[in-house]
Amino acid sequence: MDPGADAVTPLVLDFADPERAAWAPAGPRPLRTSLWRPRGAGPWPVVLLSHGTGGSARSLAWLAEAVVEAGWAVLAVDHHGNTATQDHQAAAFLRAWERPLDLSRALDLAVGLGLGLDASRVVACGFSIGGYTAAALCGARVSRPGFEALVSGRIALPPVPEYPGLAGELRRYWEQDPDGLLAGCEADVSDGRVQAAVLLSPGIGALLELESLARVRCPVLVVSGGADQTTPAATNADVYAEHLPAAQSIRLGDQVGHYDLLDAPTPGERTPLHRRVAHLTVQFLESLPGARWTP
Repeated sequence: MDPGADAVTPLVLDFADPERAAWAPAGPRPLRTSLWRPRGAGPWPVVLLSHGTGGSARSLAWLAEAVVEAGWAVLAVDHHGNTATQDHQAAAFLRAWERPLDLSRALDLAVGLGLGLDASRVVACGFSIGGYTAAALCGARVSRPGFEALVSGRIALPPVPEYPGLAGELRRYWEQDPDGLLAGCEADVSDGRVQAAVLLSPGIGALLELESLARVRCPVLVVSGGADQTTPAATNADVYAEHLPAAQSIRLGDQVGHYDLLDAPTPGERTPLHRRVAHLTVQFLESLPGARWTP
């Protein structure tokens, strides 16, 4: 069906989480949230959507719009301090475990407003570090020793184009307050409402607690590009696919790089790759067991 007005222009909700502090300025953690909704009356099943490092909800509009056309609502958060819509904060680029909490809280707040969302039918989806976010909502955890090695300099932090100089800033944070920097690192940030996940070129494969992946029972679709030099499949997507018991893995073409999955520069433009990945995502959503997933 044709997308409704909300599918083209999402409703933007300036939520905040009073239980967590903002990096700057002082106050509750902002949760700038974009909500795309189908035509007609809900309640609709929900896809929670998480952008990549330094990105935004807008960077995945191509996917949100396709999912909405298929009858799902999409709720996406600009992750505070790690988004193109706000000033970057070094610690926010490290503390990936904050991201799943952003989406859980945004879902709480959106459901409370009576916006037609069915919180009993929820799937998580994310790109790059957002792929980790989606997996974490299903129960994946990260390894503190791995993060300690990263921020202390024992292993090199790969270049982060969105934040030159990140490694040096994190090293200073670590030297000043190591426990504060990694507070909550090993916490369970899963959300029992999330019952499946789609991981698009997921990251931080080397920092995962593999035993936690083995305990995840959600159906998971893992999609990766054959030419991804930012989150190479061998050390990222393949780690998820191998250790998640209910995972299915799809490798895109040998020429598909990491940033090919971002939105096109021209608003509304959709590449053949966008259309293919959107089709794979919707097909996965429609394959979930039980008629209750039918929008």
